[in-house]
Amino acid sequence: MFKFLGFGGKKSEKKKVEKETKEKPLNRRAFDRYAVEGLGAVNNISKGGCELKKENYEEVKSELLEVEIGGEKVKSIVVEDRATCIHLKFMEEFKNKELLKKHVKRLKEYEKPEEKPKIDFQSFEEGNSELKVIINLLSEINNPNTTTEKLTNYIEKLPKVKEAVLRVANSVESAAKEKITSLTTAIARIGFERLKEVVRSTIVKELSFENKDLPNFEHLESFSVLKSTFLTEILPYTTFRDTGNEARLLFTSETTPLSFFTKLNEDFKKFYTSVNRLYSPYSRYLERLHFGTDFLKLGKEFIVEYSDLFKYLYDGYILAHLYLYPSLNLPEDLKISLSRRKLDFSYISYLTFLTVLAIVGRDKKSAYILLGRLKRLGMSADKAMEFLSTVVENANDALYHMGLRRSLRMFSYPSRSVRAQRIFPVRDNIYFKYLVERVSSAKRRLVLRHEDRTFTGYIPYIILNAEEFGFRNKAFCIIPCENLSDSEIDPEDFSSFDIIVFRNVDLLPEELLKDFEKIWKGFEGTVICTYSTYSFLDWEKPELHRILREYVVDIPSFLYETKNHEFMVERVKEELEEVLGRSSFDRSLIFVNETTERVIYSYLKTFKL
Repeated sequence: MFKFLGFGGKKSEKKKVEKETKEKPLNRRAFDRYAVEGLGAVNNISKGGCELKKENYEEVKSELLEVEIGGEKVKSIVVEDRATCIHLKFMEEFKNKELLKKHVKRLKEYEKPEEKPKIDFQSFEEGNSELKVIINLLSEINNPNTTTEKLTNYIEKLPKVKEAVLRVANSVESAAKEKITSLTTAIARIGFERLKEVVRSTIVKELSFENKDLPNFEHLESFSVLKSTFLTEILPYTTFRDTGNEARLLFTSETTPLSFFTKLNEDFKKFYTSVNRLYSPYSRYLERLHFGTDFLKLGKEFIVEYSDLFKYLYDGYILAHLYLYPSLNLPEDLKISLSRRKLDFSYISYLTFLTVLAIVGRDKKSAYILLGRLKRLGMSADKAMEFLSTVVENANDALYHMGLRRSLRMFSYPSRSVRAQRIFPVRDNIYFKYLVERVSSAKRRLVLRHEDRTFTGYIPYIILNAEEFGFRNKAFCIIPCENLSDSEIDPEDFSSFDIIVFRNVDLLPEELLKDFEKIWKGFEGTVICTYSTYSFLDWEKPELHRILREYVVDIPSFLYETKNHEFMVERVKEELEEVLGRSSFDRSLIFVNETTERVIYSYLKTFKL
């Protein structure tokens, strides 16, 4: 069977056969250009030159010009004379960094409100303690070395489970003449295998699916069973080992952080209605708006730090949300660390998310993307559909044996693909047309420079999933550089992947730059990076800029062209409508030169739960 995770050696064998070719540069500029205002006729400037706006259409007669920039006289050479502007090359590098920072054009950013008080987990102690008992019990019943004493200890703390075990032990087919009231006797009567079935079924039916904190969540039982079933079926295609059933247990407790939000604000019980809303990045922004934190950060604080669970997996679970929606920005103070196990689990989690969105959420894009990703595991399109049909059938059987309805349906083969040509306005927008052309010509290295961190996330989403770019059948990971807490990165941790996306590489901690350079130079697959114009990378980190500059492609600017900004606003509006409903927020708001994050929060402030 073809193994997906952990097959890095095959790349080296291929390298011996192929003739090594140097990739053509995507960018020939030595320095980044910056749009500026308040510097007279200067439209944009770099270390090496500038563009001047012309007051009239007369041709410049001299090849040498001396221009004044912020009171400083700079000697320059005329490189190009157009009807409306002149392009100049400075005879010496421009070095006034502070002047540039003062006059660079910026989008209006979202102003973060004052921090809200942290959620006190101890005030919800009853639910908290139950979660740990459930996790420990589920872990213990899969432990071949467990004892009746250990199992009894956990079951005693869960009245509904205890009641179910005693009921089965006293059932017609199991019972002795005398009624059994002791758990120890009951376990001996029904045996470990039957006990496992009773415990799992009761937790699923009584403690998970009838969760009073998520009363409006559609198909919650199907959602939970499907995740577990998919995990069982997908693991044989990988080298990831679910030691102690940690991955399965993590998915069992996945929605736990939502219960804090529904207890703090009853209206959120009406909001969490579907898997689509559960995983949507807009739900994370809505949570931050109301609580000052979100599902992912709260999950790590409660599940990992407070409850001391899944510490070697949970960061991988967080990363999977970025793979699903790369436009999601994590909270700045949410720190994660990398390891081979976490990264491998992150991709399995990502495939699980796609599966439940495609099958339970009936999301056609997720279905299309999922089939492409499964091809990377050695499945043809027909084999992938057959594989997923088996997952659905087995999940329905599990639901039936639990006394629940067989409610899952396999999706039809997607008739519409994800195409950049349909998503980006390439026909009437030269900036997006240029972007698609540049990305299409990139082979192994690509660097995206931007003015808007959130909007930039949309670009990798299209690059990784659209048909045109050839990446939809490959395995990838996305690393949020600003959230890393590691003191080093091991290149071997990425050996399972074909593509690494270093998001916000300009915010990579200084101590990780050497490790990044090793990956940039030595990784056999594709490396994609993003960085912000406003990090002034060629000024602040010139060595890093030197490494990246030949592969820099500028994302269409909102400041140069209003149509680019309008495209972003429309895209946000469309996605919000899919998640919240068309009439649920004020669509009439007008935005001018505002960041995507600011636009999102402005719309969400008009949304009533």
